[in-house]
Order: sequence, then structure tokens, then C-alpha cells
Amino acid sequence: MKLRKTMLLPALLALASAAGAEEVNAVAFWKTDGQKVTVLLDEQPKVTFTDEEMRVTTRTHEWAFPAGDVERFTYEWAAPTKIDAPGLREVRFRLSDGRLQLSALPANSPVEVYALDGKKQLDATTGEAGDATADMRTLPAGLYVIKTAIGNFKIRKP
Repeated sequence: MKLRKTMLLPALLALASAAGAEEVNAVAFWKTDGQKVTVLLDEQPKVTFTDEEMRVTTRTHEWAFPAGDVERFTYEWAAPTKIDAPGLREVRFRLSDGRLQLSALPANSPVEVYALDGKKQLDATTGEAGDATADMRTLPAGLYVIKTAIGNFKIRKP
């Protein structure tokens, strides 16, 4: 029977903070080939180890690495729009004439628009190409949180 260990990275974040770490919002996994995979802590990453692999699971993604391929992991500050994740395209937002246009999201995935008080204002679903449009013309000017399958984003409607 294989020994299996699971840990939640937010618990480790507390240790990093106690050790004097400054602002952190992500964990970076450094592979022996030099590749770095960065995961935002807001995604609540869960790490599982077996004898053969290390698996990182979030609400929307899962990565598996051979155990010997991960050299170390570090905590760091990462701009939420600059996360490097293999296989992800760069998500694009465009607000034009009160319509929010989104592209490069997963196909057939939900898009929700929330006011800062947490109330859902709109929802949409991406098409096969990963594009969606949310009609924000009836919403007042202000800040909104856009919840997508790959993460949350903030926009300002003038």
C-alpha cells in the first residue's frame, strides 16, 4: 500500500508568514528542467504526494508531476493576470458600448458578473470558441468582479 500524504498550502502559508515573508498570494513549483508553475492561493491548491508523483489540484485545474521532477516550491507575489499555467491562453476582456466581451476562456464555461456587495448582476456561458458577451448597459458605473472558470477578475465600468 502506498503512503499518501495531503497538505493544504494555505496552512503552509501561515508558516511562511511566521518566517517573515512579505506579501504573498501564490505558490510556485520549480521543476528540475527550469519550468515554473505558479498557482494563486485564492484557488485553494491542494497538494497530494504518492511515491511516484506530486499532484496539485485547484477548483479549475490539476497538474501532476513525477515526484523527482519537482525541485522545490516557494511562496511569492504574482500579478493575478500574469500566472503561468501550461495550456492556458491569455484571457482577454473588452468593454465596449456597455457590453463586456471575453475571449480565450474554456469552452461552454460559466461567466458571472458580481457587484462589490457580492450580488450577482449577470451571467453568461462561453461558446465552443471560449468567447462570451455580457450586456452591462443596465448596470451603473463602478467596479465589478467577473467570475470565470479559470479565476476571478475585476473590471471598472465607467
